[in-house]
Amino acid sequence: MWDLIFMGWRWGRDEQLVTVVLRWLMQLLMNFTLGLIGALFVFVWRLWGLIAAYKPDPLTAAMYFGAAALSATVCVMSYLALMYAAAAGTVGVVGKALVDHARRIENDPQARAQRIRQQQQQQQRRQYRDGMAGGMPPGYRRTHHE
Repeated sequence: MWDLIFMGWRWGRDEQLVTVVLRWLMQLLMNFTLGLIGALFVFVWRLWGLIAAYKPDPLTAAMYFGAAALSATVCVMSYLALMYAAAAGTVGVVGKALVDHARRIENDPQARAQRIRQQQQQQQRRQYRDGMAGGMPPGYRRTHHE
């Protein structure tokens, strides 16, 4: 979990919030997955010692070990499946909301006029920059060679 806490400090300048949140979500899912599977292995590994401490007959010990190991595995897998399903559902709902918002912005007349103004300003900046590449302002032409 410590890597997830310090991940916020590695937020790149060119990254968008959506990509950062998705990276955090994937890191959180991986942390839970590795933690739960590790805990399951440790539980199953130590389970036999717990059963042996009671000195049951071999058939009862094997049956209890199988039932307890299977129950623990099903519990961990169910938890992980629900967690991944919730994450997938969340990403799907947020993605749909973003697409709907973008569609609404695209159809807004005021936003369209603002986009056109921004595109014109960017085009003017490009033309000015390209014109200044030779050291002369746009529209200035040399009539003779020096």
